[in-house]
Amino acid sequence: MNYKVIKPTIIDVKSLTEAISENLKYNLILDIAELPISEKEIKELYNFHTKNNTNGTSFVVINREISLDNLPDGLNIVPTFQEATDLIDLEEMMRDLG
Repeated sequence: MNYKVIKPTIIDVKSLTEAISENLKYNLILDIAELPISEKEIKELYNFHTKNNTNGTSFVVINREISLDNLPDGLNIVPTFQEATDLIDLEEMMRDLG
C-alpha cells in the first residue's frame, strides 16, 4: 500500500489544499484527529475525494469529532489511523477487482 500522511498543526484550508494538490498521485490520509474543523471546512476538501477517485487513489480524513450526517456521501472520514489504512487497502482491492 502506497500512501502519504498529511498532518497539519492548524486548519488552514488554503495550505491544506496546496499540500493535497501536490500529492494527488498518492493515496492520502489527512490526519486532523486532534484539530477542530467545521463541517464547512470538511466540505471544501470534498473535491479532493473526487479527484483522487478519478485518478485511482484514495483520500481519507481522520477525525473523531465531525458528524457525518451533514457531509457529502462518499467522503471517507474515519476515527483512527488504523481504520484509514484499512480503508485504503479495501479501496485498492476494489479497484484491482474492477
